[in-house]
Amino acid sequence: MAGVDFLSPDISKPIDTVRCAVNEVNNYPSPRAHYITPTPPRDVGGAVIDYLFPAEHRGRIPIVALLGQQASDIARLLRLTFGAAGLAAGSATRGGLYLGQERFCDARDLGPRDTATILQDPAVETAILEIWPSQLIKQGLAWDACDTVVIDGMPLQDAEESKRFADLLACLARRALVLNAGSMSCRKLAERQRKEEREIGIVWVAADGEVEDRGAWLSQGETVVAWQSDTGCATVQGGQAKGAADESTSFDLAATTAQDVTPKVGLFAIAAALSLGIDPAIIQTALAGSGPNGQALRQAG
Repeated sequence: MAGVDFLSPDISKPIDTVRCAVNEVNNYPSPRAHYITPTPPRDVGGAVIDYLFPAEHRGRIPIVALLGQQASDIARLLRLTFGAAGLAAGSATRGGLYLGQERFCDARDLGPRDTATILQDPAVETAILEIWPSQLIKQGLAWDACDTVVIDGMPLQDAEESKRFADLLACLARRALVLNAGSMSCRKLAERQRKEEREIGIVWVAADGEVEDRGAWLSQGETVVAWQSDTGCATVQGGQAKGAADESTSFDLAATTAQDVTPKVGLFAIAAALSLGIDPAIIQTALAGSGPNGQALRQAG
């Protein structure tokens, strides 16, 4: 913010109607004079705050937190997806710090410095942040809450420590938990979340052989994003997660599986994007360009 001082023969008139000039520009303007003037004081400070933080905005941007070995690949697909939705996405993972598809520096330690670099960039409209347990324990987080937590797996060896860490991450999510159906830690986390009756969506990402509980999950209002190797498609069923598809929807994952990534990378990206309310048509358009020669990720259902 800067303060501009004008010299004018009549300060009661607009500057474009009188002969005036700029006297100076202050990089640290003080509103004090507007409060102590003999004329009725004006709340200049309040007007500035109202301008910077309008009542309809909460000063927050959507945040997706990632935990697991595939975080960098998931973040890349999410940046494509958010970009197609018209949102400038920034990410901090072990693969580096990105704004859109442009990598601008190496990740240092995935601690508060890296995440703050993304969150403090005024160009970033949605953030994708990898969580690294050792740095969280040592340094904490640069943010207090996020919209969606994606848990691919728990990298901690100690079972009790993994449990506490998973519960902490779940508390940070305001909209949805995207969980790996093949992880016993994730299944136990979901059980604890149901007992607490939190109003948060649970989205399951499942490969072949991991959908034996699909019926139970759907009956509890949860969402299932499942890979079908025989068709090469992902199906989405359910809709408890805010913004998730209400009816069964299918996606062809040819574009992502043609690369050196597992099908679950595409599933996690689809699940996280749906949890934030991104339209399925936008997701399919974004991921269509993720494979070699822009192979299409087509919505088949």
